[in-house]
Amino acid sequence: MLNGDGTVTLRLTNAGGSPVAAELLSTRTGWGYGSYSLDFRADFDVVSQSVVWGNLFTYDSTQPWDASHNEIDAGEISAWGVPGIAPRLTAGYWLPGPANVLSHNESLPTGLRVFRSTMTWGPGSVSFATYAGATAATTLIASSRVDSSALPVPAAERVHVNLWVSSANEDDETATALFEVTVTGFGFTPA
Repeated sequence: MLNGDGTVTLRLTNAGGSPVAAELLSTRTGWGYGSYSLDFRADFDVVSQSVVWGNLFTYDSTQPWDASHNEIDAGEISAWGVPGIAPRLTAGYWLPGPANVLSHNESLPTGLRVFRSTMTWGPGSVSFATYAGATAATTLIASSRVDSSALPVPAAERVHVNLWVSSANEDDETATALFEVTVTGFGFTPA
């Protein structure tokens, strides 16, 4: 939903039934190397264990799944259906196979409502950082860097964000409560 202040709210709806997810993806393809940022706000202290917030990731739907779709995840937040754990903040990329390579996997601190995720992607390297607050001058939650010739290379990738429910815990899937995330800003500077 486009809000009057220019922000966009993604909502997970149909509590108690089959959850309805939300996704935004760029119409532009081939973003390529550069620095990306996404500002958003949400209350992850009250999120159901199977809800996944996929914030700021590249994805090329023209590639087959087993070729990894050129997917680089600057930040996902979820407990992945595991009862009793706090949501985790992960970043990484996918290799053909597909195989997920995590660069970091940290517990998300409680009490946070405003976030900035960043990604800097270049030939053979990618770095990630997520902050509590909407500027890089605020509190760093997690950061990591990967140097590898196996990283995806630019092709026809789009920038995505999505809010969905993992089927990792099918008992939790239909018990998922309503949830929303508001995207307040996006930035890209080509390399």
